[in-house]
Amino acid sequence: SADERRLFQELSEDLYELEGDRRMVVAPVGVDLESASIAEFNSGNHRKVLVLLRADRTPGSRDRRSYVQGRCWERLGFPLAAALFFADADRCSPQSVYKATELTALADAGELAEVTQRIDVIEARPDAPALLVNQAAIVLFQLTRTRAKSDRPVLYRRVIGLVERTESGPVPLESQRVAALIAAGFSCGNLNDHAKAEEFLERAVAMGKYSEAHAARGLIRLRVDRAGAMADFNRAVELRSRSALPYVQLAQDAIGRGDFRRVLELCLDARSVVPPGPM
Repeated sequence: SADERRLFQELSEDLYELEGDRRMVVAPVGVDLESASIAEFNSGNHRKVLVLLRADRTPGSRDRRSYVQGRCWERLGFPLAAALFFADADRCSPQSVYKATELTALADAGELAEVTQRIDVIEARPDAPALLVNQAAIVLFQLTRTRAKSDRPVLYRRVIGLVERTESGPVPLESQRVAALIAAGFSCGNLNDHAKAEEFLERAVAMGKYSEAHAARGLIRLRVDRAGAMADFNRAVELRSRSALPYVQLAQDAIGRGDFRRVLELCLDARSVVPPGPM
């Protein structure tokens, strides 16, 4: 379509800028580009953010601009392009957050050999920043799905080891730490160590009001503590979980009890917050 062609043209222009040949675009008089970009990004208007960023020529801001460009192209469905922008941000101002987002984008783009090599390097570095170690654990857990079942136990143990490395230090990014604890919890569950899985997920739940932590603990509890699992799923729904999992589990439980009014409520709740696609 014409819109798709325009989107690819915009991507080509932004990638061309990475080579250093930036076209000057005059910003509208009186526009605070940074505030406008944040507002548009939070509204999901990623293409509008990119337009504003092309007008931003603030000295010394290239790393931030490249990072936000990467986030936008990531949201628009171009993870490999996003990785290039994150790499550019890191070249301009080396930071763990840029390296971590680049690692995730490469994984989303299917660059598994490159991702595996980078995780190996992070794992081998005793001084690797906690933010980078946690992200390596999260991505490594995601990669287990691409491996043969016989190869997964070794990877699960590596995930657990990475997460345990950062437990005693400061938490640079709370939401990321929660995701890492969930990855470790599921890794323990897949190794049939359900007691340790609950320990990791208890810590994730204790980090704050994260619906995904409650949903994950509920899934682990489901086999041995159904009442506890349902309580976790209910809490995840109260926190407006964007995963379909807790809604489905509670709906199945309500069907078993013949509470079809509750089933309808859960369907309506899920429809209002869960994005389209697989669970």
